[in-house]
Amino acid sequence: MIKRAVALLATVAAAALPSQAGAEGLDVDLRGYIRSYAIYADNDETGGTTASNDLRQFDFRREIEIHFKGETELKNGLTVGLQAEFELGSEADDGSVPTGKDPNQFDEAFLYFKGKFGKLHFGSKDGAAYMLQVAAPAADTNIDGMRVYMQGLNPDVWDDGVINASFAPAGFALRLGYDNADFRGVDKIAYFTPEFMGFRAGASYAPEDGQNQVDDAFNGMNLNDRPGKFENIWDAGIRWDGDLGPVGLQAGAGVVHATPEVNAAVGASGSDDLTSWNAGLALDYQDFSLGAAYRHSDTGVSGPDTDRQTYFVGAGWDHGPWHAGASWYRQNFDSNANSFGFVDDISLQRITVGGGYILAPGVSFRSTVSFGSVDTGVAANDTDFTQITFGNEIKF
Repeated sequence: MIKRAVALLATVAAAALPSQAGAEGLDVDLRGYIRSYAIYADNDETGGTTASNDLRQFDFRREIEIHFKGETELKNGLTVGLQAEFELGSEADDGSVPTGKDPNQFDEAFLYFKGKFGKLHFGSKDGAAYMLQVAAPAADTNIDGMRVYMQGLNPDVWDDGVINASFAPAGFALRLGYDNADFRGVDKIAYFTPEFMGFRAGASYAPEDGQNQVDDAFNGMNLNDRPGKFENIWDAGIRWDGDLGPVGLQAGAGVVHATPEVNAAVGASGSDDLTSWNAGLALDYQDFSLGAAYRHSDTGVSGPDTDRQTYFVGAGWDHGPWHAGASWYRQNFDSNANSFGFVDDISLQRITVGGGYILAPGVSFRSTVSFGSVDTGVAANDTDFTQITFGNEIKF
């Protein structure tokens, strides 16, 4: 199945980008990555060790993506391209995949045009706020980076220590990252300016919350008033990359705003406008780096005290093939974000230390240890957690 999909996508990429210079002017690349980890996680769940409240502590995790990128330069200097990211899931039909979900699916797929005017995206892609966001150094970017990919910690136990789905609605996945991407993967149009003296800016727009599925183009238009869904999604971001003497500097900020298609019930997601904004700063000097980031979101829930604040500070050391890093992460959830079932304000903290070694170009080994705690305002419900990871990442 995977081989047939790869062959089909390569054919589509080649056919979709005609070149004025002929077939020899088309450049089609196959890239991607494989991330494989062994994870130990102690979630410190309470309420006994019954089957309904006993989380596994050790497991293997992986993530695999294949990226197809084809582009050609026209005689007028305009570059036209296509990028499609194919996410490989379970290879076996063993019933472990949720009903109606293809284990092998597209993650992002978009067209782009670039030239002296800048760059224009159209399709399923992250918004401008995320694309221009500044990431701070981390112990392992897959574990404690801006967008977390490997997480063994279960958020459900953090409000009361019990596996009872009271922390968040069913199917809600809480990642301990700080990426400003409330509507990642939504089909949108985006524009990014050319770089000028280190500055770049961008903006993106999506009519509605949702990603096109196979044959959606033949299904007509969606309903206009869907509770819990958002529309008129705007992203904007700005970033500067440069040097201040011997110190490298990155600084940036971004904002996301969306309105509900129709206001949901008071206290539920989609009962108010959603606005999220971020700011970040990163410095590097010789082998050392230091950075900080902040993200604030009002969660799209009506009523006072429904905000979520995220703080992150990270430091790194890179010398030849060696890397070492450490980070501090804090996320505050205000008590009246009722769609998440909070009883009181929740404050979650995590400290991560770790490092890695580059075995060869594109091949790295990584290991981290994370310690965290959750303050719920009720001493009996406060919990601690520990996570240890060993893994590798191969890029091609």
